[in-house]
Amino acid sequence: MWYTYILYSEKINRYYVGYTDDVDRRLNQHNEGWGKYTKRGIPWRVEYSESYDKKSEAMKRERQIKRMKSWEHIEELESDVSPSPEIRERMTGTWTIVEKIFRSLFSACSRYAVTILLCVVAQRASFCQPRIMIAEGTFFNLGTIDKGVTVVRELTVKNTGTDSLIISNVSTSCGCTVAKPRTTRLAPGDSTQLDVTFYTKDIVGSSVRRQIFVRSNDSTQQTLTMTLAAEIRTSIEVQPSYINFNVVKVGFAATRSVLLRNAGDTTVRILSVQSADSQVSVHCESTVLRPYGTASIEVKVIARERGKLLGQLEIMTDSPRQPKLLVSYIARVQRSN
Repeated sequence: MWYTYILYSEKINRYYVGYTDDVDRRLNQHNEGWGKYTKRGIPWRVEYSESYDKKSEAMKRERQIKRMKSWEHIEELESDVSPSPEIRERMTGTWTIVEKIFRSLFSACSRYAVTILLCVVAQRASFCQPRIMIAEGTFFNLGTIDKGVTVVRELTVKNTGTDSLIISNVSTSCGCTVAKPRTTRLAPGDSTQLDVTFYTKDIVGSSVRRQIFVRSNDSTQQTLTMTLAAEIRTSIEVQPSYINFNVVKVGFAATRSVLLRNAGDTTVRILSVQSADSQVSVHCESTVLRPYGTASIEVKVIARERGKLLGQLEIMTDSPRQPKLLVSYIARVQRSN
């Protein structure tokens, strides 16, 4: 799954548009200062996201939003929902009545009648409105979850309004969370289930929050935001989970250390530690993690090519709960003076 996302910084009052396969990881990278443009706007927050099956679709959507040239159009993304056939029919009937009344009113030049007419139109418009509601509320605390466990929840979406509710899009702030409604059209008074799946296998950090965005034709809240919160309990702790080498000159090296700690009561073996980039090498001082014991991994960047070095260390273990650990890293390789 790929995402086109929009970040917002209150510090500089600016938006940032990008695409990624993991919105949460990319948000952490922006807030760690990995981007030249976004560094001055820290902290950033996720304002909006859309999900796509293909990377090319997310890239295309990113270019479309950037070509808008004005950030005012971002707010219009929230309102791009067409009225239902029922409300269009009622609107047509309303304006037919309006036309007839206006003709009679202006022929009689009655100020009081004009006031009554406006009240009638306003009453009819406010009466025919869908309303979205989540029966369980918009904040869900999943409690403490062992890393690697998949959590499934069913939430109830209700239409408490007087017109058909149309759910046009459901997206999430991270690829670890998937939400899908069983139906996208609800008559007044009807409800449907929203199936939410939360994957903890590749979660980074212990206290996590994820958002679910539900877009609909409810004019009072065109995007309803729900928040999932959880404490992730790990059997193997990794510190840090993100390495920033900062600036490394071509021809020079930089070294950082990653500490693994076994928080369980059984011995864990480290099977392999790998990086896909040839400029990054790793060395593990021990391949055995005894209960509550630690092991250090030395990560070295030997800079050979200018540019941004961005990737992940993949640490494989024999732990059934955490068979794979990921550590992200970044370095800016510059030419030597």
